Amino acid sequence: MDKAPSADQSLLQNVPEGGADLTPVRPDRLYAINNFDLIRLLAALQVSFHHLLGQLKVEPSGIMASISKITILFPGVPIFFFVSGFLISKSYENNPRLSSYTKNRVLRIYPALILCVTLSVISVFFSGYFSSIDIPVPKFIFWILSQITIPGFYNPDFMRSYGSGVLDGPVWTISVELQLYILIPIVYKLFTGFKKDFNKIIIILIIIFSIISYTYAVYYNIFYKQIWFKFIGISFLPWFYMFLLGVFFQINFTRMYKYLNNKLFYILGIFILIYYPLHVWFEIRGGNTINPLIFILLATFIFSFAYSYKNISNKLIKHNDISYGIYLYHMPVCNWFINMGWLYNIVFVLLSMLLASMISCLSWIFVEKPSLLLKKYSINPINWKYRLTGS
Repeated sequence: MDKAPSADQSLLQNVPEGGADLTPVRPDRLYAINNFDLIRLLAALQVSFHHLLGQLKVEPSGIMASISKITILFPGVPIFFFVSGFLISKSYENNPRLSSYTKNRVLRIYPALILCVTLSVISVFFSGYFSSIDIPVPKFIFWILSQITIPGFYNPDFMRSYGSGVLDGPVWTISVELQLYILIPIVYKLFTGFKKDFNKIIIILIIIFSIISYTYAVYYNIFYKQIWFKFIGISFLPWFYMFLLGVFFQINFTRMYKYLNNKLFYILGIFILIYYPLHVWFEIRGGNTINPLIFILLATFIFSFAYSYKNISNKLIKHNDISYGIYLYHMPVCNWFINMGWLYNIVFVLLSMLLASMISCLSWIFVEKPSLLLKKYSINPINWKYRLTGS
């Protein structure tokens, strides 16, 4: 008698091959059991660690220097864009109703953002900075409104002398995310009528926007002070291919899963063997403006990580996703440290990360988690009981 297929194999056979199916369906458990929560947490910690090293003017040594060299190979912002493309495209496929899609995106982004802006402004007030400068009321109101609507779009001159000079610098990526959220329905409406060619269209778009991203990176050091170039940087243009690569992996989930699940260390080895020599010896670009070809390798590793040892995330953090909070709060904490003159010591970096993590936990418990419970058709509901039949 033939051996019955495992639960994973049975589920895999039921996942549609190839292009996108827009019918609203409950996500299959094979897709849903993953390590994306853990990946986002590690990406947020990577971003915060390197921001804090730079802003607090710390030159790491010993084990911290080794951690810095290793983590620089896995830039958090590109990882966020890839994961976002993967998850958000699936969310839209499951429920393409714009009202629900928009509501879910707003509930994920804005409650924590509004709290972060509020706490950040309060921290600046108690630092005494506002009393030391003259701020026109209309500009102050406009600044606050810009921070809670399109963050990172406007940074006034009157904030340039506080901390790093920007209330919360990393939130520019939230403005990019909002643009990407808007683009997903547009891409699907325009191209999913070409079902057989949807993959090809996504690949063509990835190539076009990867060229744009590469060009942006090449000319960054020349034009980065120009206002028009700064606007390009906070637009979707240099980052869209990263998001689209996530879409591509998602619509080809069956094929990607078949070849990459439980291959974490093989893919990691390939990634390091290719990327590290190119990065160190030939100065192939990494960081946010990572070389597009290297980013494809990174995305492949991230997918394999997500679907290898798939219960690690659940066991470690049990669907408590504080990654967004860490991303939001680490720079306001950093700015407070800069304002206090707490610089040049790795202890301040670690204390900043600890404090940001504590605030993020409170934000998750009292703001983000209650907000997410209001979502409909969530692809990763926080109260989902993940269990494979027979496991």
